[in-house]
Amino acid sequence: MERIQSKVPSEPFLLQLFERWQQSPDAVVIKDAAEGIQATGTTFLHDILTQKDYIYNRLDEDAKKRLSSPDENDNVFIGLLAAAGYHYAVLFFAIYSLGAVAVPLLPRVLPEEAKYFLSVCNASLLASSPSATDHAQSISTVTSTPTYTYTPPTTCQLTFTLSSNTQECNPEKGFVLLYTSGTTGPPKGVLYSRRSAAIGLRTKAEQLSLTPNDLWLHQMPAHWGAGFDFFTTCMYAGTCVEFCNAVYTPDWFWGRIKKGDVTCMFASPSVLDGLLEGLGKRSGEEYEAGVKGLRGLKLLASGAMRVSDKSKAVWRGLRGDRPLVVLYSATEVAGLISTTHWEDGEDVPVDCCGTPPSNLEVKLSEEGEICIRGPQIMKRYLSSDPNVMNNIYDSEGFYKTGDVGRLENNLVFVLGRASHDVIRFQGWKIYAPEIEDALHKHPEVLHVLVVGVRDPKSDQLVAALLVVKDGVDINSERLKITNLRRWLALEQGTRFLGQVQENRSSPRFGKFCLRKQSARMAMCRRGIWQLKNRKLGGELGIGRAVLLGNVYLLGEVSTWWTSKCMVQCEVD
Repeated sequence: MERIQSKVPSEPFLLQLFERWQQSPDAVVIKDAAEGIQATGTTFLHDILTQKDYIYNRLDEDAKKRLSSPDENDNVFIGLLAAAGYHYAVLFFAIYSLGAVAVPLLPRVLPEEAKYFLSVCNASLLASSPSATDHAQSISTVTSTPTYTYTPPTTCQLTFTLSSNTQECNPEKGFVLLYTSGTTGPPKGVLYSRRSAAIGLRTKAEQLSLTPNDLWLHQMPAHWGAGFDFFTTCMYAGTCVEFCNAVYTPDWFWGRIKKGDVTCMFASPSVLDGLLEGLGKRSGEEYEAGVKGLRGLKLLASGAMRVSDKSKAVWRGLRGDRPLVVLYSATEVAGLISTTHWEDGEDVPVDCCGTPPSNLEVKLSEEGEICIRGPQIMKRYLSSDPNVMNNIYDSEGFYKTGDVGRLENNLVFVLGRASHDVIRFQGWKIYAPEIEDALHKHPEVLHVLVVGVRDPKSDQLVAALLVVKDGVDINSERLKITNLRRWLALEQGTRFLGQVQENRSSPRFGKFCLRKQSARMAMCRRGIWQLKNRKLGGELGIGRAVLLGNVYLLGEVSTWWTSKCMVQCEVD
């Protein structure tokens, strides 16, 4: 068998992979549950460097010239079309090792959408996994972007040395371009520099205390902020990643976790709720095996939306008094803005997201908006909107997150998004998460979503969506308007300001998916709806849409369920 010695570029993430290979060449660094792949550090490095050469040969001469340019703005962008898994990981680091910028795309992205994403950054190539070859070609037909499909390398004996080339890629050049939703305009790409990514993700690995002895269960897509960050953070720390997004369901999770080798994972509160439902349906022996595996986790983290006190208490109980770790970040930040710590063993106050790292400054604006400054913040936005960079920094260079919060003794408290979690009613500021917490404590309620809807007289009214628990009759006395009003006022001390007319006109709802920020655009007075989500365990249940004084119950879904949910609402 041929013996090959490959040279590893002296770039931060590749240096970490090289050191991991030197320490344990046969240690598994990536598992892919869908493909049945378990790759060692040796195989992973070899595949990265092989794909690097293959991709380079597919670039035109202009792109090759720009790769060697020292100009920090002279970037080569390469689209990445692959589901979260081994091929995605190899292609990403192959693009990184070239000095190019990866542009991860949703694997099922529509060709016309891909045209926008690739044209904004003037992508030179679209690299895809073998399973996405046909879709990549359909995108290429629309965009005229050349394609490259992951090509398996030949088998050989492998060894590695560091490249003697001391001319590293300019650290201010791009690392990755992650697209985020266009809430107030067209989608915009968040560009990290190579320097900001290395600093931010190294810091995140330290904050989470990740080591080569850990196994991270990665059930998220990898084309957006959190899923991408966790994958690359683990690679920097030498932590083994098990990709399972393609096969993940609550039943799959409980079967997997009982094996006892998973040590770390992240799940949003809605995913945790689905897991809790799945656990409750398991038999006594299976239940105990699931709980035992859960208690083997050193780190169970949550975030991306508000983590309720109820959720913290439930998961602490299941995990033998070990706390649920709360993370706070944004796509515009490589790593974390703040985190609580699993080593502390203590609960934190409501809305508290822990402490920021020492290399990140956090302050509040006069309006209470959380603002941050540090080396891990993005380089810039890329968008078709020429004004996309306007007003995103304050006069001192702090990035304005759009989140409302407070600071106490170096603890960061997040109260919600200024755009849709702060509801303005007759001059009052009402925080949607506070009402969500109150409604979440109702004995017949499983999930809650609260938003503001426009009103010509009051500015905004408070609107809410409730998902009822299994077995609850939607015509339950407790869920009737009068009783819900009384329960909220007496049991939770929630004050509702003002009333609205009972005869407001109501639109009819078909089948659709909506984001939280879209919910204020429509409302219904009464109705029956169903919420379905494969990732959260199929049909979640049925609920009731009614009028609650100035509080509506809406048949709509939130940002955290986008593209995975379907609401069926029949309005009376």
